[in-house]
Amino acid sequence: PDFIELKGGESIFNPGYTIRTHQNFHPSKGMGGSIGFRFDITKSKTEKVSVAYTTDLEFDFKPGMQPQENAAQLKRDYQHFIAGADVLLVDTEHTKEEYFETKPHVRGWGHPYLEQIIDLAGEAGIRHIIGTHHNKKHTDDILCKIEQQGKEYARAMGFTGELTLARNGLKVSL
Repeated sequence: PDFIELKGGESIFNPGYTIRTHQNFHPSKGMGGSIGFRFDITKSKTEKVSVAYTTDLEFDFKPGMQPQENAAQLKRDYQHFIAGADVLLVDTEHTKEEYFETKPHVRGWGHPYLEQIIDLAGEAGIRHIIGTHHNKKHTDDILCKIEQQGKEYARAMGFTGELTLARNGLKVSL
């Protein structure tokens, strides 16, 4: 098989689909950063579908809870990358409350909070957010509560798409 080393920002064109990549901000600390992927698929002459997969990314903080001076640019670049996607599979490891109040030490680890993703995705015209990369301490019951709170937040903020937290066996029709 052929392997292509990606750094983010590449586009790979094939008949019927294009794969684009995005360099996410994920503190290295031996982890090496991360790449987001977007698949733009042509189903027919009039029907196209796009799916973006972005995990291990953060916008506002660097390691050690240090403010990220490039936060606004990171958010703009990210929104440009995901704009108009039908489905966004995205890291939603924390809630805003955890991120800022109950577990502030996680700021700078490379994972966003759900409400931030809802805001960014809403502005980018995403149709369906599927939250992934769950906190390992979140039980199924906790995730159900977080999902419900996320849906309430999304409605209150004017997000018109769907919000689902990924779970074992979840299937999404494109």
